[in-house]
Amino acid sequence: MTATTAADLLARANRLAIELRDSHHPATLAQWERFDVTLHRALHETLGPAASSIHRTDPHRIALLSAIRTYPTPLRPPADIPLTAAQAAHLLNLTPQGLRSRIQAGHLRAVHDGNAVAVHARDLDHRPDITPADPLDLHTLARLSVTLGALADLLHNARTTGQPVLDEPGEAAATARHLLAIGRVAAGHTLTAIAYADADRPLAIAQYTERVLDTLADATARPAGLDRLRIVTPHQASTDLGDRLEAALHTWNAAARADLGRPVPAAESVRFLSTQAVHLYAVTHQVITLDSGLNLDLDKATTAALAAAARAARNAGPLWANLTTLQRPTLEYVTASRALIPVLDAVTAAVAAPGSTEALDIRRALADLTGTAATIADLMATTRTLPDRLARSQLLHTPKNRTTLIDLRSRQRRTTRPATADDITHLAKAWADAGYTAHGAATQLHHITTTRLPHQLYALHPVERTL
Repeated sequence: MTATTAADLLARANRLAIELRDSHHPATLAQWERFDVTLHRALHETLGPAASSIHRTDPHRIALLSAIRTYPTPLRPPADIPLTAAQAAHLLNLTPQGLRSRIQAGHLRAVHDGNAVAVHARDLDHRPDITPADPLDLHTLARLSVTLGALADLLHNARTTGQPVLDEPGEAAATARHLLAIGRVAAGHTLTAIAYADADRPLAIAQYTERVLDTLADATARPAGLDRLRIVTPHQASTDLGDRLEAALHTWNAAARADLGRPVPAAESVRFLSTQAVHLYAVTHQVITLDSGLNLDLDKATTAALAAAARAARNAGPLWANLTTLQRPTLEYVTASRALIPVLDAVTAAVAAPGSTEALDIRRALADLTGTAATIADLMATTRTLPDRLARSQLLHTPKNRTTLIDLRSRQRRTTRPATADDITHLAKAWADAGYTAHGAATQLHHITTTRLPHQLYALHPVERTL
C-alpha cells in the first residue's frame, strides 16, 4: 500500500494517544513543546485562521470560533502568513491597543491598507528553537507529533491547491474533537512527570482542551472528507496492477490540477479532461458492478449518475475541438494522460477476466477511482464558466474557416479570430451540464466508499483521558 489518507493519519494519532495514555515513560519539556506547536498547527489547518474555513451555517461554528480564538497564546505562529491585528495580538498575548502601541513605537513591522493592519507571522516568531519532532525519536509523544505534523501538512497542501477540505457540516467539528481529545491526553501525560516549574503550559492546554471538548460533545459526524485527502508514494516500476493504477491516477491528478489551474489553460487540456472522465467512469462502473464480495448493495442512482456523467462529458468534449486559447497543454499533463490510458485498459481486462478479485484489490481500486472522480468534479466546477470568461476576455479563438466573409477580408493574414458569444453558446451549456453530472457521480461514489466501505476512523471515538 503506497497511499496514506488524512483519515489514516488521524486514526493512527488516536492509537498513539491511547498508547501514550497507558505509557509510563516521562516526556521532556522539549518533546511537549514540539507537540504543543504541532497540535495548534493541526487545529489551524483544520479550521482555518479564526475558523474562516467553517461555513456560516455549520451548527458548530460558534464553538469552533471559540476553540481557535481561546487557544492559549501559541508558542509559534502556525504558518508563515499575513495576520490581522487581532490574530497578531493573540499570538503576542497583547491587547489591540498594546499591539498598536508597539507598531507606532517602531518595535513591530506592519503593513497598513486604509484602516486595516497586517503583520507577517515570521515577525512574531520568537521561538525558532522549537523544531518539528524527530521522526527517529521512539517516544510515543514524539511519534504523535510527527503524525499530527503530517496531517497538518496534508490539510495545508489541500487548501493551497484548492481542494475541498472538510466542507460538509460537522466534519471540521468532528476532526477538531479528535485533535482536542488527543491534546488533552498528551497534556495529562506530560503533567505526570514534568517539573512543576514547567507545568504551567501543559496545564493551560489541558484546561483549554477540556473546556472546548465540553462544547463539542455533540460533534459526532463522520469526517468523511479526510478520506479524500491522500499522500501517495507511487511505485512506478511495480508489477502489481493496484500499484500501477494508484501511481498513474496520482500523477494524473497532480498534473491535471496544475495544468487546468493556470489562468489561461489550453483548450486541448479541457478536452482531455472530458475524454479521461468518460474512460474513468466506464472503468469505475465495471469495478463497482463486479461480484467481488464487498456487498456494495448498489442502487440505480449510482449507475445512473455514472452514466449521466459519462454521457455529458462525451457530449461536451468535442465542442472544444474547434477552439483554442493559443496555449499548449503542459508536457506533464500530456504525459500523465497518455500513461493513464493503458493502465485503465489493464484494469478493464483484469476485471473482465476470471479470478479478477485475485488480480486486483477491488476495495483499493475503488478508493483510487473515487478520489480521481472527485478531482474531475472539482476541475469541472473550477472550469464551469471558463468558456464565457475566456470569450469575454477575447482569449478564446476559433479557426478562420469558421469566420464570416467580412472577417476574412479584414483578417486574411490571420489563422484565428476571437470567439464570440454565438460561438460558445452550445459549449457553455454542455460544459455546465458536464460539471453538474460529474459532481453527482463523485457524490454517489463518495457515499458508497464512506457507507459501504467505512474507514476505521469512523468507528473510533475521541480518546478518553482515562481508561
